[in-house]
Parts: sequence; C-alpha cells; structure tokens
Amino acid sequence: MDLLTEILLGVFGGVIACNLYACFRVATSDSFERKQKYMQFILIWLVPVVGAAVVYVFTRESKSSDVRRYRSGSALFGVEDISNGAGDYFGDGHFGD
Repeated sequence: MDLLTEILLGVFGGVIACNLYACFRVATSDSFERKQKYMQFILIWLVPVVGAAVVYVFTRESKSSDVRRYRSGSALFGVEDISNGAGDYFGDGHFGD
C-alpha cells in the first residue's frame, strides 16, 4: 500500500471509531427519548465528524452531582443549598416571606 492509502484508511478508521463512540454515548444516555436517540443516530452517520462532535457535546454528563449549587465563579459560591432561598441577597427569600 502506498502512503496516501494508509493515511486515508487511518482517517476513515478514526471517523468510524468516533461515530461508534458517539452512538454508544447516545444509546446509554437517559437525557433523550427514543425518537430523539434515533434522530441523533441519523445525524451522527449522515454528518460523520460534525454530527459526532455535536452529539458528544450534548451527551456530556454534568461534573457536578447536585445542580442546585452555584458555580465556582459565582458570588454565591459556597452556599450549599439554594432550593430554600439560602444565600438570598435580600435575606427574605424569593417572595419576601
């Protein structure tokens, strides 16, 4: 085989591997309904590189286990639970109760 053929086979193999990984991420994700998963699969295989990248971005799991916490860059970072109005700037909760 010549060098160009080897390079093309390597690129093709890499694209197939990325698509398979993206399909695995979609299949194991609880974020999508069945119809959405089928649409994701179609996107992955019709637009191989871009489709796989887009699906990967949407299927990334949140690094934080509790979505009710403030981000580290927030002025309220360190307030443990925001569901009860703790850390409210005005001190009276959301509705002034």
